[in-house]
Amino acid sequence: MEIPNNLLYYIIFFSHSLLYCQVDTVATEKLQEVIIVNKKTVKLKKNRGIYEVNVQGTSFEDQQDTWEALKNIPLLRVADDNPIKINGKVASIFINGIESNLGANELEDYLKSLNPKTVKQLEITTNPNASYESSVGSVLNIVIQKVSENYRFGVNATNGIKTNYYNFLSGNYAVNVKKTSFYTNYSFNYLPQVNTSKIKRQINDETLNLKNKENELERKHIWFSNINHTFSKNNILDFTYSFSTNNDVLDGNSSNDSFNRSIAVDKASNIHKLSQIWKYDFNDNASLDLGIHQVFNNQNNSNFANENNNFQNQGINSEIKLFIGFVNFKYNKCISVFNHTPVMLAITSLSKIFSPKYLRFSL
Repeated sequence: MEIPNNLLYYIIFFSHSLLYCQVDTVATEKLQEVIIVNKKTVKLKKNRGIYEVNVQGTSFEDQQDTWEALKNIPLLRVADDNPIKINGKVASIFINGIESNLGANELEDYLKSLNPKTVKQLEITTNPNASYESSVGSVLNIVIQKVSENYRFGVNATNGIKTNYYNFLSGNYAVNVKKTSFYTNYSFNYLPQVNTSKIKRQINDETLNLKNKENELERKHIWFSNINHTFSKNNILDFTYSFSTNNDVLDGNSSNDSFNRSIAVDKASNIHKLSQIWKYDFNDNASLDLGIHQVFNNQNNSNFANENNNFQNQGINSEIKLFIGFVNFKYNKCISVFNHTPVMLAITSLSKIFSPKYLRFSL
């Protein structure tokens, strides 16, 4: 027997409705076991020019991660893929009083891996005093309480197709064990771009109409690691290491019936950054920071051009080694004795330009 279409529709609709009725019935029975807790909202308290936000026991802890929780804090502007701002000014981020060396994207990954329940307090400075560098427009210090056993692992990936396939991938791992915390992050960017245009070029009083096309491919690897050990509440030792390698390749062509010019550019860089900082708080008014920074930067650029069979080539290699030690003493009741005063230990800079003897030019 053939079932009318409208009858089949009524049967399916009725069964679907019945299924939802059964689920609602079970939920109603469980409501008797729910305990409703009304957590207090986040409030700002100004203390000696710094807005203190005690987030423990507030709705801040209910968010999925610290990055999302910060979006609900007054004075802060937190948006995905953007640096944190305070009153419209990009904020310098400190973790337990130690400045973070993370870039905007790496910082976002770190805060997304941080459980909001481990955050004890936020300290927001809208107008930094002389104890900070002149380039610092605002400061956010995130005070993290140590948790005996806590770890998180996260992976973020973005894939898509514009003209070509592109990919952004990052992974992070964070763990707290007694007085020591460890965090590491790795990210990879693969971004190809194709640009086409029509240009006019003046050569020997002659105007040429050219078709121009450029293919560019950027590949970037970034790795960041941090180890923080708390000897006591006022005694902290912090180690940071970051490595980034970037390769940017571009080839282009401009041509018409009588003119042809091709270029090829290959840029590669490797940067190592290390930092060791010891922080000691004598009391609420006085603190001491001792630290050493090391930077190792190596860059190689290769440029090639062919204009109507006239070949041109140039290469540049540069190497920089930088060591900086600093002492910073802060005392709130008087002018700082030391104000992020760097002591230069050694600077080494090497730069080499190589090019065939028979041809020199600059693109």
